[in-house]
Amino acid sequence: LSASDCPYNDTESNDGPVRAVCGTSPYTCINPNQFQNPAWKSNISNWPICSQAADSLYSHLSCERTGRPCCVGLQAKCLITTLEHCTFLGGRYHSDAFLCSQVDCLSAVCGLIPFAVKDHPDQVYRLWLSLFLHAGIVHVIFTLLFMFFVLRIVEKKLGWLRTTFVYILSGVGGNIVSAVFVPYYPEVGPGPSMFGIVAYIFVFLIMEYPYLQRPKIYLLIVSIIIWLSLIVGVIFPFIGNFAHIGGLIFGFFLSWIVVQYQSLDQSTMQFFKNNAATMKQLEDLYKKQKKTLMIKYVMMGISSAATLSLFIVCLIWLYVGQDNWFGFTYFSCIPFTKTFCLDYGQSIQSRNNY
Repeated sequence: LSASDCPYNDTESNDGPVRAVCGTSPYTCINPNQFQNPAWKSNISNWPICSQAADSLYSHLSCERTGRPCCVGLQAKCLITTLEHCTFLGGRYHSDAFLCSQVDCLSAVCGLIPFAVKDHPDQVYRLWLSLFLHAGIVHVIFTLLFMFFVLRIVEKKLGWLRTTFVYILSGVGGNIVSAVFVPYYPEVGPGPSMFGIVAYIFVFLIMEYPYLQRPKIYLLIVSIIIWLSLIVGVIFPFIGNFAHIGGLIFGFFLSWIVVQYQSLDQSTMQFFKNNAATMKQLEDLYKKQKKTLMIKYVMMGISSAATLSLFIVCLIWLYVGQDNWFGFTYFSCIPFTKTFCLDYGQSIQSRNNY
């Protein structure tokens, strides 16, 4: 809209010049009127939506060309434009409003539970909610295959509580890492949680390496699972490899906390005593038991500190230094064609640049 379409109007206010807004005015609005709502007397960015207006001869209330707020893209960019242009952009047109300040684009795009404070996203639960969403039937099938052939075996060995501990925290950690490096790339799926489980298998193989018959075969299988998952993250949209790598790192440290260490229980010790083991053998067994416990507590302490530090650093990085890292999106999607890695209607930049 040009200045001729919506000129300044210096005659409406006794307090000084007021810039006119096409289609709305505190002096012609009946509901809410300027006496009922004090927001009319403040800056125009605080003006409410006028649901009923009286007839007026003011030129700016009968503009030949009118625009309304249009929410565009996943970053909720607001434009004042026509219905046709908004539809072309795939946006959400607000025919009842006149200013971008009168609509909440970000909340409308995000959905779910409304923000506690307007324009201040606080939906932290998305860090784990996205673990239960999928980007299509192929994604669901891949997840079900992993759960049946991999997660089921891990749960039998580790137990449901410790498996849940690694699964959820790895997923949350992986999503935070992804939000740091590619903050404007939409992602869903349990990929980071699955990589956390794969990290546990890797740690388990390290601990059980001397006792396994073919440990290299198992390590090869784990490597194949990792590479296949990374390829899936490159080929399919809404699946990010930064979340996968983040889940792998968090899962590695979390696994040292919950992994079962080789130790001699009371029944084993009693077995040696009942079978007339020598004092030297018993002493060696006790030393081995003590050494194993020491390694266990040291690794639990180091891993706990590392996991907590990673969470804190990533969260601070996310909220303080969040921005897009040029070229990093190729790790999650390689543009084989011009339309293969579309940005899904969003502008890859910080909202502070708008």
